[in-house]
Amino acid sequence: MLPESVRIGPATFSVAYDPTIQDGLDGKIEYAERRIRIRPGFHDEHTWSVFMHEVMHGMLEFCCPYYQEAPDREALVEVLSLGLQQLLLDNAVIARHYLPQ
Repeated sequence: MLPESVRIGPATFSVAYDPTIQDGLDGKIEYAERRIRIRPGFHDEHTWSVFMHEVMHGMLEFCCPYYQEAPDREALVEVLSLGLQQLLLDNAVIARHYLPQ
């Protein structure tokens, strides 16, 4: 189950399942509305992958001044989000280090 909200940079985004999301998209981050929408009905692993993909969009938007100029932002986001997911899956000690005690 996804969190109800996630903090990315200076903003908190609500997170919700939305069956009306645009065809061809599994998820979408909306900066003005401060929300992340995820298409429902996927396997849990894919849902989390879509969520992390949208979070990575937000991280790059807030933290990377050159993100808007990247020639293929979707490919950049996909590579970074998949890499981060694999890092956390393979090295749980990293995630645990940042969790409150």
